[in-house]
Amino acid sequence: MQNKKIQKLEDKIQKLKQSIAELGSLRPGSVTQQIAGGPGRKPRKYWQISYTYKMRSRTDYLRDDLVEAVE
Repeated sequence: MQNKKIQKLEDKIQKLKQSIAELGSLRPGSVTQQIAGGPGRKPRKYWQISYTYKMRSRTDYLRDDLVEAVE
């Protein structure tokens, strides 16, 4: 009985690991909306993701249609 429970859990773990691997490269960080512009300029909104990769801080910019998927 105990072996069946353990095997069932191990199978579930393997399926989860496979699902995570299929996601590809992940970059945990924060997604924020920024506003660019200056005196006399029209404000322009854009999205960016900030994260750390290999001990270095990085910032990438996101298109509006990608924000929901990235979050």
